[in-house]
Amino acid sequence: TDEGYFQNFAGFILSQFETYPKGDFEYTFQGKNSDEEIFSLASYSLSTLKFTVLMSFSKLENKIQSIRKDWKLIESLINRNAKVLDIGCGSGIKFDDLPHKFIPFGIDISEKSAFEAKTNFEKRGGTAICAPATDVLKEYGKNKFKGAILRSYLEHEHHPFEVLDELKETLTSDGSIIIKVPNYASVNRSVRGKNWCGYRFPDHVNQFTPDTLEKMVIKAGYKIIKFNYLDKQITSDNMWMVAKPI
Repeated sequence: TDEGYFQNFAGFILSQFETYPKGDFEYTFQGKNSDEEIFSLASYSLSTLKFTVLMSFSKLENKIQSIRKDWKLIESLINRNAKVLDIGCGSGIKFDDLPHKFIPFGIDISEKSAFEAKTNFEKRGGTAICAPATDVLKEYGKNKFKGAILRSYLEHEHHPFEVLDELKETLTSDGSIIIKVPNYASVNRSVRGKNWCGYRFPDHVNQFTPDTLEKMVIKAGYKIIKFNYLDKQITSDNMWMVAKPI
């Protein structure tokens, strides 16, 4: 029957949204206007699917813009060929678009990821090692890097202060670090509560507000170069900071 066809179609649409609370899509077929109602449900579901896809593309674009911001910051701080370190480098994909005037290095606790990054970085004269980030000084030595990236990393690290303290010694006297972490003081965190994107259990073991991040970085022996209102907006889920060792 027509009604059975539309029920099957609506059922297919609803099956695409298993991650949503069932209550959002509960529906009872009743009365002689059920076909119209099912059409309305299917249209609503398709609109939701379209919105979800658009949001996914938006998140991807935001991620690309975020990575581009890293490179713009690096280029503004470093104007010549230099060694740049990625703390928690993963497979090294974050450095795929790193301007060629920089030599990429990395450190990651995952053996598989560190090997992939090493393979990629060696093509450009750098390398990556598998080790805890707290061993960065022991592994790389003093005064080696002109810049370091801690992008979406400190929230994963059990010993963030110790890493910053060790990292400081590996930087040249005019070296810089770029930090990006979730902003625990964001309005979105208060609104979304436990569903906030900055909560990612068990991966995220630390949370920072602008105040606690600033205090930790200063205590570790850095001078904050850039951390203005636009870098820590309460409307943003993330914060950016540029600092130099004292």
